[in-house]
Amino acid sequence: TLTPSNTPTATDTPTDTLTPSNTPTYTPTFTDTATPSDTPTYTPTSTDTPTETETATATQTATETETPTETPTGTLDPSSTPTATGTVEAIIVDPAVTKAGSPEHAEVGEIVVFTIRVFNNGIQNATNVVVRDTKPAFLDIVSVTVVPAGPTVSIIGNTLIVDIGTLTPSDLYVITVETVVNSLGQAPGGYNRVRVNADVDDDPNNNTDRALLTINGSQLPATGFSPADRFSKSLPKRGQYKELGDLWLEIPKLDVSMDIVGVPLTSEGWDVTWLWDDAGYMENTTFPTWEGNTGIAAHTTLANGLPGPFAQLEDLRWGDKVIIHGWGFQYIYEVREVLYVQPDDLSVLEHDEYTWLTLITCTDYDPLGGEYKERVVVRAVLLEVRQDIPSTYSGW
Repeated sequence: TLTPSNTPTATDTPTDTLTPSNTPTYTPTFTDTATPSDTPTYTPTSTDTPTETETATATQTATETETPTETPTGTLDPSSTPTATGTVEAIIVDPAVTKAGSPEHAEVGEIVVFTIRVFNNGIQNATNVVVRDTKPAFLDIVSVTVVPAGPTVSIIGNTLIVDIGTLTPSDLYVITVETVVNSLGQAPGGYNRVRVNADVDDDPNNNTDRALLTINGSQLPATGFSPADRFSKSLPKRGQYKELGDLWLEIPKLDVSMDIVGVPLTSEGWDVTWLWDDAGYMENTTFPTWEGNTGIAAHTTLANGLPGPFAQLEDLRWGDKVIIHGWGFQYIYEVREVLYVQPDDLSVLEHDEYTWLTLITCTDYDPLGGEYKERVVVRAVLLEVRQDIPSTYSGW
């Protein structure tokens, strides 16, 4: 039979034999002749040896064509099949820093030691590496030790600067900073942050760290009377609280609105006993609507035994609105989390770089102990500020 050439071509001549279609097909041809490989190849075989196997053949009419054809190679090359590959960028230079403090709770006059570790996760040297460690105002720096010795240390105000210079992949510098809590130390305390910078850094995600120091001496406010208590509304109200003008709080989902008054922080903490149906801005946290974390507390149970304005606070969910009205504007926050914490967990009042609102009330009343065992905490972030509209609220 006439065996196709290495470049099979399709013809339109009708024959009694099977004619290849216009698209070459890769049909394995098995012959009776011995071949060097046991694996059939997916190409037409060029050989002068007659075969007894019925194969797809071209007609005996020689046909010349200039139609471009795809000539299969003699073997199936796996590399000719495109494969999806991901590109992984090598981390060449990667200065990093970690920070921890001990103890994590302290009082005025107490020593707190911070340990900073600086290292290079990359495979090449980092150059002009500088560490900046900024302490809050309630901490005074007593001493600084760097191991191994060599880097230049300077202190400007409450910022410690350590100039390491070149940081190799095998280097580890440990910076020990001894501090003391000064007279400005008040609850809830706060973070102090460290940052490392270099000429080149292929992974900036590990350039900063922070350590929280909680100042002892206070708890989250106790915001509920016993459900069995029945006091008269003639009890003192607002006597020790500060008027904040036309500042008021609205929670549409709970259908509640209330004035916001200022609650001073004392050595006993925040006393919200006589808030009645108002909301108390917890002084020493960020002022309402400012950048940071604002603490606001209100009663879950009033002195007369009735539900307080935050009685259903735990019913709030992600995306629910909390609105502060003031100075002709609406400051619209959205809920991001609902937490249950212990009364001494002041971490929920930590300062934040964004504008957050932290709402606090009591829950889980213990009749035997005569106190609430937990606090409900709702955290909401400011998303929008708009012109206020005339309101029928008349709480002032």
